Amino acid sequence: MEKTTIRQRVKSGYNSFRKAGGKVRRKEGFRKDNDALLTEHKDVVKLLKQGFSVRKVMKLTDKSSGTIQKVKK
Repeated sequence: MEKTTIRQRVKSGYNSFRKAGGKVRRKEGFRKDNDALLTEHKDVVKLLKQGFSVRKVMKLTDKSSGTIQKVKK
């Protein structure tokens, strides 16, 4: 019953936001293109080219494994 109430309230909030002219989505510029990603994480690119493992790069740069995997891909 509580889940149903929460769903109804969230749905109502979305509908009122849409009626007011809003769009329910991620903000513009949320995703970066490949060039912007590589320029932002130059240190990761440098270490990966030197042959360091993902875990070692994580420790050296204090960045998450997801970020390093994106750069590596």
